[in-house]
Amino acid sequence: MGPNGPRPTCSTTEFESVICRYMINTKLLQDSYTYFETELGLLAYTYGKQARYNDEKMVCSIVGYFTKKPTNRLQTATGRFIEKLMYEGNEGNLDFDEHLVSLPKSIKKQLKRYTLVDQNSGERLLIIPVQDVVKVYSPRESLREIVNESSKIDSKRRKAILKLITLLQRYNIKIGDLGLYGSLQIGVANKSDKVDIDLLIFGIENYSKLQILTEQQNYKLNVDSKYKSIREFLPWKKARQCRDSCSKIFIDEKSHADIKIVRKQNDPISFDFQNLELERESFAAKGVVLDSNQGLSTPSVFKVQIAEQIYTVGTRIYVYIGAAKEGNTVVIKGRKIKGKNAILVANAKDNFIYPIY
Repeated sequence: MGPNGPRPTCSTTEFESVICRYMINTKLLQDSYTYFETELGLLAYTYGKQARYNDEKMVCSIVGYFTKKPTNRLQTATGRFIEKLMYEGNEGNLDFDEHLVSLPKSIKKQLKRYTLVDQNSGERLLIIPVQDVVKVYSPRESLREIVNESSKIDSKRRKAILKLITLLQRYNIKIGDLGLYGSLQIGVANKSDKVDIDLLIFGIENYSKLQILTEQQNYKLNVDSKYKSIREFLPWKKARQCRDSCSKIFIDEKSHADIKIVRKQNDPISFDFQNLELERESFAAKGVVLDSNQGLSTPSVFKVQIAEQIYTVGTRIYVYIGAAKEGNTVVIKGRKIKGKNAILVANAKDNFIYPIY
């Protein structure tokens, strides 16, 4: 039995069970990267769609934070203390995993209740019943509250966010397409003199606009002493060295934003993630990127030539600006899709598309 009636079973194919955690455009929460809080204080977010098992509404999720007694470093602007935790539901043992050892017993028990096992693949999924959600943190609403000064946030970050919005508007990126994700989204206080803004841009039509901005700012940036710490990562170096910083927009010497573009509900995608069957054996190869026009969005899609074949490479993770652009030689590790010249990249640890030069 599940927490709210019969225990739901997972999907019948390995592909559908895995993708449950990563697909975008949840009908329940509207935007991907929406946080939701359970009654015990778990703060989870979703890349994905609303799931329905045995007529019971569920949310596929990744737990990011949980509330805790005031002994740790993360404190919200309203005085609440939280602990950071990244748990996808499929790694480690809930009783012994080192990342989960500090969990309160009540939350660990709740996590166990939410972790379901796929009948076909044996993979564990983290799926939370909708009725257990007591609060929703929308990316767009979180940004709107800061702009309207209805959110408790320090003046440094509010000023940096307003400057960033002004910059993006110059490139015709609308404020209605912007949202926050991560710690700032749920109100974690900033104790540093530096400002790091995690920003979402909704809509693949903004891909080319952001690309122009980053090429003008990052690729042709006059590096002076205040940027020494990031000099070695700037994109005029080899592609592999800019993987972690090419998505950064530098607002001033102490402020930057990490940008993600995600699809809106009706944005087209050239790679259909539904009803696919994966080959059992993993696949690894080196190839050349022919097209990365959908490489920045979530999920990402590339055209890659491997030997004499052209493959569609689909990823369920965000790919940074500068990673795997046209002409890059890349290493790909993933799973081929039966009956198609396509490869699915599942996650950043075991499967990937990564530029080497």
